[in-house]
Amino acid sequence: MAAINISADRNLSGKLQGSYVPVAEGVNFIGTIAHGNKITITDSLARFGARSNPKPLVVLMGDAKTGSSLGRDTSDYSNAASSYVTSVKNGSLAGSIRHDFKSPASNTGSIWGGGSFVVDGSKPVITYVERYYAFDITNPQHQSNTFDKASAWVNGATYTITIEGQTATFVADASPTDAEFQTSMIAQINAFAGLSVPLTASVNDGGIKILPNVAGTPIFVTCSANLKSSSNLKTNRIWASPSNTPTNSSSYIGYNGAEGAGSSRHVIENVDSVSHYYSAGVPANQWLSETFVFNNSSASGVPDGYFEHWRSNTFLNAGKSTMITFNNTGFPNKLRQFFLDEWSNGAGRGLANAYGYLGYMCIDDEWNQIYLGDSATKSACTKFIPQPQSFWTSNRVDIKLVEAGLPLSGAHAYVCTAKDTFVYLGQLPA
Repeated sequence: MAAINISADRNLSGKLQGSYVPVAEGVNFIGTIAHGNKITITDSLARFGARSNPKPLVVLMGDAKTGSSLGRDTSDYSNAASSYVTSVKNGSLAGSIRHDFKSPASNTGSIWGGGSFVVDGSKPVITYVERYYAFDITNPQHQSNTFDKASAWVNGATYTITIEGQTATFVADASPTDAEFQTSMIAQINAFAGLSVPLTASVNDGGIKILPNVAGTPIFVTCSANLKSSSNLKTNRIWASPSNTPTNSSSYIGYNGAEGAGSSRHVIENVDSVSHYYSAGVPANQWLSETFVFNNSSASGVPDGYFEHWRSNTFLNAGKSTMITFNNTGFPNKLRQFFLDEWSNGAGRGLANAYGYLGYMCIDDEWNQIYLGDSATKSACTKFIPQPQSFWTSNRVDIKLVEAGLPLSGAHAYVCTAKDTFVYLGQLPA
């Protein structure tokens, strides 16, 4: 596209003149609209506000495992077993980081983050991330190898687990117990003969765990509806740092597969250990555009922390995001150590692989940012994507254009000046 210099030239009646593109009064867009290009936005009314650091904290541009120089931290925090690929990518990005979440495998664990990525616990952290799960955690073949009662034992009920056509059955007596279920089912399953994959069933908390005797080999196990076999996809996990001892605390979003299809839960582990459920599953085989806004409690035991989960600019956990206590006397340290995405509890047993992909990501610890949306009204946007900035004053901002989850042509620009405060700047040319 040709270079642009678009401004709002207004007459006394305030009507826009001299441009087909609606631009806010006093605003100029200067540069060429294309992915990867720098443009300058100026505002004669100086509405951009101030930042302590011009750059975001971390930026991934879908072109490497390492952080982009657009961010202040350029380290590689991706899992050592993950890889950079160009086969799955979003928009104009060159590629993505791919990780195999299948368990057991040598490359399980989080796709991104680690002990050395620690944020300032006194600042908000705004994480925008585009990711793609090439697996459906609600599919029976994608579930874990751990089986337990779905609710309280029911007298006289029949519970079954089936592996390659062979079924173990437990009929609850008048006073069923976890131990009776474990003893009966483990004995039956370990007596199964002729399986394509030898396996062993053993005790696991109130249920049983089934493991193939050959590490990394998938097995396909189904169960009756009154048993639960649920994978546990944890995203955006934040651990306390320094670690609390002897047990650490964390906050995470959890998706519980078939057990909790269509729902999510926010857990503050070991501080209150309560699952705060809300209606939002995790769609498979599509790019998700998500924003997570996190702020620690101001002090130990004070319920003024918050955690917001947005997807496609929809506030998913509205009403359950505030008045949160993230640390207390038993777990006093603030949550500062960030991780993305871990599929635990033996997930993906029936799969050859369970790939997840990480594309564009921008993590910032200041509110003032430039965003592009797909509507002139913020609440009507279905995409709302931060653009990494390299220069920031109250009347001028330089940004690098990112065309990932939203086409740049005709996109609408906003500036965030404080939490939940956005100023419309205008529309980029189509």
